[in-house]
Amino acid sequence: MNCQQLLQTILKDAYTKNDALRRLRILREYLEYVFFSTTKETTLQEYLKKQPLSQSDRQTMTAWNKSVYSFISQDNLYQVINTISSEIQKIPTTTLYLAAKLSEEETEKLGAWFRKNISPCLLLDIRLDEDKVVGFSIAKKGILMDYSLHYFIQKNKQAILNLVETYANEKKTAKK
Repeated sequence: MNCQQLLQTILKDAYTKNDALRRLRILREYLEYVFFSTTKETTLQEYLKKQPLSQSDRQTMTAWNKSVYSFISQDNLYQVINTISSEIQKIPTTTLYLAAKLSEEETEKLGAWFRKNISPCLLLDIRLDEDKVVGFSIAKKGILMDYSLHYFIQKNKQAILNLVETYANEKKTAKK
């Protein structure tokens, strides 16, 4: 195993940049525990059980084979972690601004859809935008595409006003 293989293992089930960096941090903390703690060695699975982690993180990392990170030693731990962290930062990212927070399951489904339909090597950066009532925005390569209800109302403001005015006039005419 090497850094690239470890990176691919992390990215396999990490659809957001936060997921990838968080799982790398958890692995670093585990290896620090193994290398620098005075307590007896423990497996990653045992370590994860004791940590306050999401079910998704625990399941994903429990499935990792020890050979994935066995090349990491006390001497190269921080070099490897920094290398992988730098590689994660270089991965193309699409930012989604959503009106509501997604569950882990929804995030995984959305991330899988983006990987299948947009790009197999892509990470999402999902952000909550409380100004959005309905819809979402996507930012990629410095271009923002707004698909929110607010945007479409603003874009069609005059047509909506005309429609409301026509409806109001018809109601007035019908009452006479």
